[in-house]
Amino acid sequence: MAEKGIRKKALLAIGIISVLIAGSAVFYLLFLAGDEDPIMSMRFSDKVLVEIGSTDVGRDHSVESLNQFAVDIYRELARNSSDNVFFSPLSLYIALSMAMEGSRNETFIAMRDALRIVDDNETRRGSFASIQNDLNSRKGCELSLVNNVWVREDVVVKPEFNDTIRDYYMASIEKAPFLTDPEGARKTINDLISDHTRGRIKELIPEGMIDPYMAAVLTNAIYFKGQWEHGFDPDDTKDRPFTLDDGSTVNARMMHIDPEDKKDDIEFMVSINSTLDALRMDYRGGDISMLFMLPGGVGSQIEGLDPITIGEFEGMLDADLIRRTNSDLNEEEIAVTMPKFSFETDYSMNKPLVDLGMGIAFDKYNADFRGLKDPIPENTYIDKVLHKTFISVDESGTEAAAATPVLMVFTDAMMEINLNHPFIFLIQDNDTGLILFMGRVMDPTR
Repeated sequence: MAEKGIRKKALLAIGIISVLIAGSAVFYLLFLAGDEDPIMSMRFSDKVLVEIGSTDVGRDHSVESLNQFAVDIYRELARNSSDNVFFSPLSLYIALSMAMEGSRNETFIAMRDALRIVDDNETRRGSFASIQNDLNSRKGCELSLVNNVWVREDVVVKPEFNDTIRDYYMASIEKAPFLTDPEGARKTINDLISDHTRGRIKELIPEGMIDPYMAAVLTNAIYFKGQWEHGFDPDDTKDRPFTLDDGSTVNARMMHIDPEDKKDDIEFMVSINSTLDALRMDYRGGDISMLFMLPGGVGSQIEGLDPITIGEFEGMLDADLIRRTNSDLNEEEIAVTMPKFSFETDYSMNKPLVDLGMGIAFDKYNADFRGLKDPIPENTYIDKVLHKTFISVDESGTEAAAATPVLMVFTDAMMEINLNHPFIFLIQDNDTGLILFMGRVMDPTR
């Protein structure tokens, strides 16, 4: 009983659950979001994604694959960095899956494995489509999820690719004037993404990145907005210390809610152990939530243990740990203190995806996207995968947006011979082949 009293007292006294793993937390938010009044989402009365091939096991596999892909990407973005991290694994997963639909042979296998997909094409397509259809039934929050494929005006898309993109991704395939007006095409794509994200993601594709050699641009945009089930009173928001990873502190605007100060009973879903403190805060409607994971919190104090660091916790983090954390949550009457925060991120995803084993898709000589267009485009490869996000968490709730473009180009137009290391040269008579002069360059600066 004494231990239970100490535990309850500690929980009520300290109640400080802070945001340290924004990527992991908001991955849960974005993957389980829904809306009542979407801006432009998959929820159309006469249009739903095709669920042919969906199975219960396939749905479980889809969730597991995306969740583990989320952790994989998180590790890559957080490695050797002390910066904030925020991304949408769902946005990346969908955009890359659309590109994968046009891949073949080794390129398909590499992309499939990097995305952690284990099922056959029919099962994975139908099962993931079924999950996305379910997302549209969530209430209380606003979710916009929009996919597009833009192809150069002279590209003939294969009917099979067109059907797959339409049926399983609800993406429209549109012609873009990459040849005749690449800058105008860039602005059109950027403007559409800005509209889909309520102006939170602007200039998704930087100036000069679209040129006449662009074959296709595949885009996904996500917008989310939700209000807390139990909001914070702005009058309780005060400057309080936030301890950085190096032990120093900064003053941050910290929101606070104490159930004892409220007329109505307020309980949060909480899990406390020696490794981490976990808090789930629901948005209105109860279908959607944000999960906070704080390593080395009050749980380690109760146990009298040295708290683990964020780096040590990241080494333990995987999809199964997140699943177990969610399953261990219980309702508790607990005070909560957490920072307001708002920031944007802008990533080039090439290196993280290459490091996850998707390198062949970026290889201009070996990438195989013969399922995308006619004639057979063995010269098409992924040039860049970009990712931009926005997140704002305050007393009322959360606003988040993300967008991902996959930029694909033609190798033949982009072929380059770069004489940047020692070479042999000769001057010859073209008619007879007679060599007039011959030599080599080892150091052109001599």
